Amino acid sequence: MYINRALLKDGYSSFSLYILEYCEIENLISREQYYLDLLAPQYNILKVAGSSLGYKHTEEVRFKLSEIQKNKKGENHQRYGKFHSEETKALRSKQVFVYSNENPSVLLFEFSSYTNARKHFNCNRQTIANNIDTKKLFKEKWLLFSKLIT
Repeated sequence: MYINRALLKDGYSSFSLYILEYCEIENLISREQYYLDLLAPQYNILKVAGSSLGYKHTEEVRFKLSEIQKNKKGENHQRYGKFHSEETKALRSKQVFVYSNENPSVLLFEFSSYTNARKHFNCNRQTIANNIDTKKLFKEKWLLFSKLIT
């Protein structure tokens, strides 16, 4: 909005646009930060490249955001009155057994559900489900099974 107001006030001829440097996408944030530090541009309200740190929403936007949050609670929530399918319930209660890749006969962890396994490994439940009984390595270390290997 600052630039918009300045354009309306001072006119387009008071501004110019230049490409300062071409770079690889993996270097983009560091190069942006370099130019933010070097040039300290007047209209850049965000001082950290790739971040919204320092940005302040207007009162109007904050009000709208709070209204959106209010509408997502209780009866207005998109999942209100909906329940998990029997398939999902079964997956949540299915045990997970974790074995070492180096010695698959050694049981390392046992979880009573996919949910408990996902919490332990800090991932989502679908990630656990995708790796169960596949004989693919999970996080390059473990094998996950839904049945105890004897």
